[in-house]
Amino acid sequence: EAEIPSNGEILEGTSGGNKIVFVSDADLGKYYYVRFYLLPGDDASEDGTLEAGMFLVGGQKASVRLPSGYYRVACWIGDAWYGLDALFGPDATEFGSENAIRSRFGYINTISFE
Repeated sequence: EAEIPSNGEILEGTSGGNKIVFVSDADLGKYYYVRFYLLPGDDASEDGTLEAGMFLVGGQKASVRLPSGYYRVACWIGDAWYGLDALFGPDATEFGSENAIRSRFGYINTISFE
């Protein structure tokens, strides 16, 4: 196991732009890792380009700032952190987004896994 990052710590990419708030539920898992992929349009079935990756502690919320655009969100949940390459290992639960979220100036988006 690797050292546990701080809640809300950006481990990949950068945080800058419009505010996105992520709310996690401790009942779903102890730790979360969320990646935001910038899409060329608004189709969440496209892969996109990794813009940021954020670590969260279950039951807490944190925010990331993303430039304006559409993003696909991928989330992994687990109880033991193994670092960026393995995330939570083979016991991780993965959630994907079938819809693109939009980051835009003047708005705060909230993503909730409850």
